[in-house]
Amino acid sequence: MPDFSPDEFEGSAERLTPTFTVLAGKFQLSRASVPYFQTNVTMDDLRRHLKLVEDLPVDEREKWTLEELFQRDIDWERVEEEIVKGYLQARTKRTFFNALTVALLPLGADGRLDSHYGVSVSAPATDGPFGSADFKTIRVGGIDIARRSMRETSVGYLRWNEGRTFAATIDGQHRLAALRTFLERSRLTAHQLETRVPVIFLVMDERLGFHLDDADKRGARNPLLSVVREIFIDLNKHAKPVSIARQVLLDDQEIEARCTRTLLEDAIAQDTQNRDDATSLPLGLVDWQSAQVKFDQGPYLSTVTALYLVTREILSLRSPADPLDEGEVKKFAQSVQQSLRVNEQVESADGLRADEYRGRPKLMEYIQKHFLDDDAPLTAIPRPYASAAVDYFEKCYKPLIIGVFRGFQPYREFWDLSASQGGTSGTLAHFLSLNDRTRKQRKEELLKDQEYQVKIADPLALLLEKKKGEWGFMVVWQKALLKATVDAYINSQAVLALDRIPTPEVFLEQWVSFLNKGHAMGHFKLDALIRPSDQSRGELWEGIGKNPVSRTVKYSNAASMRIRDLLMLFWFIESHDLKSGGELVEQLGLSDSNSRFPGGARSAQQLESSLKTVIKQRFSDEDEEQIAAGAKARLIEVLDRWRI
Repeated sequence: MPDFSPDEFEGSAERLTPTFTVLAGKFQLSRASVPYFQTNVTMDDLRRHLKLVEDLPVDEREKWTLEELFQRDIDWERVEEEIVKGYLQARTKRTFFNALTVALLPLGADGRLDSHYGVSVSAPATDGPFGSADFKTIRVGGIDIARRSMRETSVGYLRWNEGRTFAATIDGQHRLAALRTFLERSRLTAHQLETRVPVIFLVMDERLGFHLDDADKRGARNPLLSVVREIFIDLNKHAKPVSIARQVLLDDQEIEARCTRTLLEDAIAQDTQNRDDATSLPLGLVDWQSAQVKFDQGPYLSTVTALYLVTREILSLRSPADPLDEGEVKKFAQSVQQSLRVNEQVESADGLRADEYRGRPKLMEYIQKHFLDDDAPLTAIPRPYASAAVDYFEKCYKPLIIGVFRGFQPYREFWDLSASQGGTSGTLAHFLSLNDRTRKQRKEELLKDQEYQVKIADPLALLLEKKKGEWGFMVVWQKALLKATVDAYINSQAVLALDRIPTPEVFLEQWVSFLNKGHAMGHFKLDALIRPSDQSRGELWEGIGKNPVSRTVKYSNAASMRIRDLLMLFWFIESHDLKSGGELVEQLGLSDSNSRFPGGARSAQQLESSLKTVIKQRFSDEDEEQIAAGAKARLIEVLDRWRI
């Protein structure tokens, strides 16, 4: 095949674009046959020759039709903040865009969109491949196409007259707008200028195999634009956002996502160690495939989404809403340092990823020099420091979280039961790792061999039965439990009257013992009563984790925080060996209570406020003062439950 250089046959008189090497194809799985041409274009060609739909050359004195308005508006704030600043200019991010879809639409003599491409009014092209005997040239209005053969997927060449053709970007407008904005304000290096963007061109003309029903021709003012609009809608309708779980498993930029992944084994059915020695959760115990947050039904001990949400709450990082705002960027860096001790981790360099950050300056020094001083946007912590943050999470937070899953009795027993039934490394684990379609096929195979009941159905039934009646298998309670675990550890030095914060392992021994005592006493049952065998006083978790009227579980963040507050108050009673809930409430009223019961007074106030709903429901005719007194008495009753 001759080697044609685009520069050799760029037109001038007709405002011809450069000639693009393309791969021709045709999509004809439905009633309409749509020809297309794939290529990639330079950044300069993208800026000069591809258009936004809002650039359509129309007379603004006339009203736009609905067809012309279908993709006219661009969210320029999103282009500016999310794509340009938050993505293209982000030095910590590898950037890549998928293909743009561009419809080459005919323009009439008046510069408006035409309903057909028409015939070429200029002399036949004779330059480059268009004049070569090795190629067949087709002229579709202002578009020239040269191909060696007419077979689909054959290589060819494409160019168009910009005076007669409008290159409308119908999928990827925001990407194109962002790239154009980026080019206008950036001085690209020679390396960056090598970037080429994939593009799919549509040319909807019967001479290329395009087919349009007669009904479509009669029913629209501009049938070509109707087809473009339909394709645009289909492309966007079928594009679905990635689920939180999938983002967590794939995101290498966000610290919270990377920290969440450290809690999981990195392979299916990887369960070679005993539960007591496990340092991560087997994937068979965690729903990592679906977008579900809840896990009260099914064979799982948690979900990726639930673990991610609680990790975010534990770390409380303050990502900048404006990546160029110096104050917000500094607050973000400070929150990372406060929660994950990045500077100390960099200095000690004792983590799994230490080679990435050993010898680096302090986090804020690096950000000041490489971002703030250069007015560069910061959307994520630079990778070396993010790796240091993850190493600290693995050293400090991960042992606490995994320790609860290993030691808290409902979780421990569920883990062991799942392992015994093949749920962590056996047939059940492999079955659960399959997608829905493959799982159905595998089920049919097991049914034929009469193994499905024994290896899948019976184990699933046992695991589901094990969850019944336990708060621990409610996502709202698990989030509260893990948050309380971390809070109790951070406050353990003050609570346990120690000289320094204990190691996670030392703290866990006391914390897990406390949790298992509460479980053995029935405090963590869904239907636990304030007074055992006395239903007249109501349920323990009413107004805290359950609705006071319907007795159904509340799944709000506020409910999770109330559950966390009650767990912390129970912990204060146990760790300080107090005799009753009333004794704790009395001590929380002292001016120096925060030194012994960090955050305890606030927790008590929050619970009192929520328990007013229970009092109002039972005694609706009382005044506000009586209701407040009743709520305080109710809180003492709830706390007294720990000693019953």
